Amino acid sequence: MGDSWEERRQAREFFICCPLCGADREKMQFDTYKPYAICENCGGKWAFYPTSGIAWLIQPADDRTGANLVNKMLKKEDWQRMGREIGKRLPPPPPPPDTVTIREKETIIKEVVLIPCQYCGGLIPQTSIFCPNCGAKRKA
Repeated sequence: MGDSWEERRQAREFFICCPLCGADREKMQFDTYKPYAICENCGGKWAFYPTSGIAWLIQPADDRTGANLVNKMLKKEDWQRMGREIGKRLPPPPPPPDTVTIREKETIIKEVVLIPCQYCGGLIPQTSIFCPNCGAKRKA
């Protein structure tokens, strides 16, 4: 298959999902150096010629699904059709939960008023009792 981006893109087009188990296309691994695709979910393995649009199953699923398709050359459209059909037989994905948790962050802004120290003239927070510069006790 080579290492070209175009060949890998063409290989991915063969499968909308795994034609044997219905696993999402993201579970399909495409070998960069050999013309192979492997389903991580069921273990099915295909060889193909992306440019000619033909693929064949060289290893059925771990549970022997697809054993009747081994070495049978089929067009890309046939593998895609099988993927759509298996997708219809799979149970629908669970609905999203009804409750949505939203976490809000409360930001508290405090205004700090600085006043001059009566002894050294440095600025000190109005709420401070002692001057951080000279250590003198603030007069009320």
